[in-house]
Amino acid sequence: MGEPAYQWLQWSAKLQRRLLCIETDDENVSLISTRLADDLSNYFQRQNSAYWELFDSKSDPDSEALNTVNSVFFEASPRAGNPDKFSGFNRSDASSLKPLVSYLQEIQSVDPENPSPGFTVASLTGQQYRSQLGRENRLVMIDARADFNADVFTALAGTVVGGGLLLLFLKPQQLHSSNTLQHLFGGFSSRDCCHHIQLLNNIGTDSNASEDSRAAELLLFGDALKIEANDFPDSKPLGFNPDDSEHAFDAPRSFGATNPAQQQVIEQVVNVALGKRNKPLVITADRGRGKTTALALATIKIITEAERKQLILITAPSPASINTYFKHLKTLEGIEIDGLNARYQQHQIRFIAVDELLRAKPACNLLLVDEAAAIPAPQLMAISQTNHRLVLASTVHGYEGAGRGFTYKFLPFINRLYPQGSHLHLDEPIRWSADDQLEKLLFERFYLNAELPELSNQVADELPDIASKAMHYRWLQGYELLQEPALLSDAFALLVSAHYQTEPSDLALLLDDEQITLGLQFFDVDAKQTSDTRGSQPVLASVCLLVKEGRLSEQLVEDISQGKRRIRGQFTPQSLLTQANVDWAFSYRYGRIVRIAVHPKLQNLGLGNAFLRECKDYADHQQLDFLATSFGVNPQLFHFWQAAGFKVARLGFNKDKASGEHSILLLHGVSTDAKTKAKELQSQWRQDSAIYLSDEYAELSTRLMTMLLCATAELTEETLRQTQIRDSDISVVTRFIDGSRQYSNCKPAIYRLLLALDKADYSYVKNLQGEQESEITPLFVVIAKTLQNWSVAELAKLSGVSGQKALTKVLQQGCQQLLARHEKSSE
Repeated sequence: MGEPAYQWLQWSAKLQRRLLCIETDDENVSLISTRLADDLSNYFQRQNSAYWELFDSKSDPDSEALNTVNSVFFEASPRAGNPDKFSGFNRSDASSLKPLVSYLQEIQSVDPENPSPGFTVASLTGQQYRSQLGRENRLVMIDARADFNADVFTALAGTVVGGGLLLLFLKPQQLHSSNTLQHLFGGFSSRDCCHHIQLLNNIGTDSNASEDSRAAELLLFGDALKIEANDFPDSKPLGFNPDDSEHAFDAPRSFGATNPAQQQVIEQVVNVALGKRNKPLVITADRGRGKTTALALATIKIITEAERKQLILITAPSPASINTYFKHLKTLEGIEIDGLNARYQQHQIRFIAVDELLRAKPACNLLLVDEAAAIPAPQLMAISQTNHRLVLASTVHGYEGAGRGFTYKFLPFINRLYPQGSHLHLDEPIRWSADDQLEKLLFERFYLNAELPELSNQVADELPDIASKAMHYRWLQGYELLQEPALLSDAFALLVSAHYQTEPSDLALLLDDEQITLGLQFFDVDAKQTSDTRGSQPVLASVCLLVKEGRLSEQLVEDISQGKRRIRGQFTPQSLLTQANVDWAFSYRYGRIVRIAVHPKLQNLGLGNAFLRECKDYADHQQLDFLATSFGVNPQLFHFWQAAGFKVARLGFNKDKASGEHSILLLHGVSTDAKTKAKELQSQWRQDSAIYLSDEYAELSTRLMTMLLCATAELTEETLRQTQIRDSDISVVTRFIDGSRQYSNCKPAIYRLLLALDKADYSYVKNLQGEQESEITPLFVVIAKTLQNWSVAELAKLSGVSGQKALTKVLQQGCQQLLARHEKSSE
């Protein structure tokens, strides 16, 4: 980092960030845009002037760059979907905030002694906000009048640097109709940096009104941007003179680190690159802690000190995520940068996309993975197994992409894979102060750092007996949860801990969607009389997030069927209609279990099964026809739901981006009619699955595929006709086992025996494979070849053998297991 940029970062970080939530009517937007632009310009001009007054001259060549106000304007679109939810906003030129953007970009300086700041504005919509992760902005404007998106709000807030502004534009109706916004605004009163401004009158409509009276209507906005002289840091750079302790900036540490923690990260990254192999480094941080900058500074240190040629690869979810990385590389004199590639003397730095990295597996001296939490955990696992000099850096909040999968799924994996690896966490902010009130507001109101509720020692003592305790339950909606903030925090922490894709928008849905209910499971612990006289105390053990779906109008159903509409909050019936071709899907009511989360210290005690029984009772009481659930399926999860009586309705053809697993939809019939429908759907899936085994389901785990086939087997006339074993099949397969027949000549008989596996074989198949994925039993190799049509190379890799003769022996062993199962079921 260059010296002027370093000084600016130190100075601005001491300024408070500000949040201005502005309620305005559509007719006032264009009228106030000019005034807002002027006020914003004046605000940043005062900042810039205060900073440059610390210097003897304003002619520094970096002054122009540091005066620039990097800005983002995000314009939300009306959320597609829920026809019953009032949006109250129609986009039109008259109501657009785009003139505000134009005014900012056109501002010209009229005073050479006090130049106005130049504004660069990036306009974003939809998912484009993710491109800002890792970037730094002084001004972020979010037009949320069409829809308030909590993910956008929290993510873009994390890009605002010290002294910066976050402007949130709302319609008056939104605050009154949104529990989420009311919850957010509830944290304003104790924070001077947060302002709620209402500009609801028709500004400027009275031609006789004076300029002063019209300006008075914006008085609150001006007050929010008021800066007193003592608000500015008075540190003055005197050549980084350490003897001037009162006014001097802290001197930059080695290679530009801004604090000891960042310096430690730099040194550790260098050790990974130049030290011993198989000692990966994981860097985690909250937003704005300088992790990407640390990667760049470490890269500079490596390529300036390494004697041997270095090839450093960096990957990230998108190229835009590492703009900060290459920006800091540019500060190295003599480096040549071409897009996302750089060369310094004999050394090379190159960006590589995640999919190319997984496919090509290129050799390198160091692999850097930035924003790792936004990469699905299965992909991170694959990357970790093929790269022996590896650094992964990421924020750990849910809005980063694939969310808590990095914390709850990947970190335990890499710790087992590389016990000598290390993990550093950056606590001290770089972009803003350690006491930043905006960050505290977001943490507090969106539970970004929610901690699991602590369990007392007495609970630990009673663990063996918990399953026998009487459980009691509550079902609450968002507005009710807001009345019990401590309970809401504990419940949301449980939801986050159980899933790797939790985002702030999940909290917003929980608080605002009337079709969402949160179930809470408690048990009582007797308080110790010596320390507590309140009697038994309830302990929150589990939570269940349930969404009610179904029963839409015929016209909406027709539009969905024809692909014209997709309605939010109707996942189950829409999936059944459009992907499973179930015409009756919207004729029933569903309770979809989005997530069921048991406290980690209370798992495997039967509490989850107990909660599912409560869910069935609740669904019956609410007159729902089905319970449903959908998730990235693996053998363990499937067994849990299958054992609870849920039936397969459909299995996705593609792997889910976040989980890396196929998505499955399961149903449990509550009403008598629904029980029949669920059974029919599962039978239909079982019949159709044979068509997909060698193509769409070819990459599915062989163990899981076999469990699915066994669990869904129903002895109907159709399935008996499909899987009827001929008298000669047994002898044919026996001849393949003894080597007197080739596999290809016996394949039809083996195929029929595999499809004849039924529910009696389920437990056998489930327990065939141990905890280690490498423990592949021969039967699974037979399934992969016969049903899923795997190639010889894939089968050799699966079975761990080489050569056709060795593979044939494995197939023979698998067929022996298959015959043993058939003989047992025939007894």
